[in-house]
Amino acid sequence: MNEAWEPVVAWFDGNVNRQITIRKEEDGDIDEVQLYLDRIQQVHADTIDGYTAKDRLLLIGSGTISAASSQEPIPGGVYEVPLTGSEITQQSESGLVLSSDRCKYTVHLHS
Repeated sequence: MNEAWEPVVAWFDGNVNRQITIRKEEDGDIDEVQLYLDRIQQVHADTIDGYTAKDRLLLIGSGTISAASSQEPIPGGVYEVPLTGSEITQQSESGLVLSSDRCKYTVHLHS
């Protein structure tokens, strides 16, 4: 996995067993995830669809995704954050922002 993502992995790893909010902005759509982070898993795998990132971080836990006017449980208790093509544009103890050509993820801890 790319060394540039080590701070991202370290931030999530340091916040296991905490409640986080993830706001994903893509093509004018906004999804918001409320997640109790149980653990993380790094994935590096070739993809055949061209949409799934080769390097990604799986955030495993319980929570919900709110999109438009609905709120649903996180499918399978896993939320995926693509790392390939992303860069950290902001980072602090309480959160971080990952941006790519396609979308922006803003993550913060609940107090």
